[in-house]
Amino acid sequence: MSTPIYPSISAPRSAAALAWPAALALAAAMGIGRFAFTPVWPLMAQEAGLSLSQGSWLASANYAGYLLGALAAVAWPIRRLRGTLAASLLAVALLTLAMPLWHDVAAWCALRLAAGYASASAFICVAAWRAVPAGDPRDAQASAVTYAGVGAGIALTGLACLALMAQGARADTTWIALGGLALVLSALAW
Repeated sequence: MSTPIYPSISAPRSAAALAWPAALALAAAMGIGRFAFTPVWPLMAQEAGLSLSQGSWLASANYAGYLLGALAAVAWPIRRLRGTLAASLLAVALLTLAMPLWHDVAAWCALRLAAGYASASAFICVAAWRAVPAGDPRDAQASAVTYAGVGAGIALTGLACLALMAQGARADTTWIALGGLALVLSALAW
């Protein structure tokens, strides 16, 4: 029996198999970079005595960072998606890990502003990347898997916070755990 001239072509990979790294990247960028403050806020308010106004400033700083990150991508289009995504995901994790280093509203606002910016940058990189070529019949399913990462990241962040609170974790510990989770999700995505 002779060997075929052309190598055998294996069955095409599923959309989920192609898109899960992007979903994990969005889980880290959005679930932690954008939405981690919400479930940690009650602990911060209780422990640090933050007012509702101060909490609003922290949330608004994150929103503003996200807006600035999106506008920056319009003004200066991202040329190196892979490198920018890696830097953005690392920034989300490090900025989250840095939250316990200060106990000052202004510093926390700066960290959440920067995390929002990094989150937007990561989202734009993922949105610009395609798991399958345009027109591929798996495109719709790949997009669904990719963007499900946002909701999965928000749910995972909330559940992690609930589990940590049930164990009596403080806000600082919770921020460290979420920063570690962001690193793990980013490494798995990579």
